Amino acid sequence: MLRSRRLEPVREVASHAEEQAAQALGAGETRLTQARARLGELQRYEREYRVALQERTAAGIGIGELRAFQTFIAKLGEAVAQQALLVGRASDERDALRERWRPVRRPACRARAATRARVRRAACPATSSWRCSRR
Repeated sequence: MLRSRRLEPVREVASHAEEQAAQALGAGETRLTQARARLGELQRYEREYRVALQERTAAGIGIGELRAFQTFIAKLGEAVAQQALLVGRASDERDALRERWRPVRRPACRARAATRARVRRAACPATSSWRCSRR
């Protein structure tokens, strides 16, 4: 049996492991992107409500409405802090997934490169010039 045929199951396993790790990394990237987007939204809402409070205060505001604004802004601040923690966790998770993906990726890349090299060598006759092997 040809060596390339014997190594085919190994290449398939390496390729499958790489695909799984890449999919997990992609999902981690998506979660991080979504968490960052949500954080940006919450920060924007908080800024908007702070500006609205300043405008209302300048125009004259009742104590009940002032307290309601302050309470709501405080809750938004808590939500921003919680979301910032989620962004940090999502970033850590993505980094861990990337570290798991890197070692799996390298052998799969080497296996594909070796296969391409064997195909090139097989396509070039033994008497061909040096250039044929460098394509």
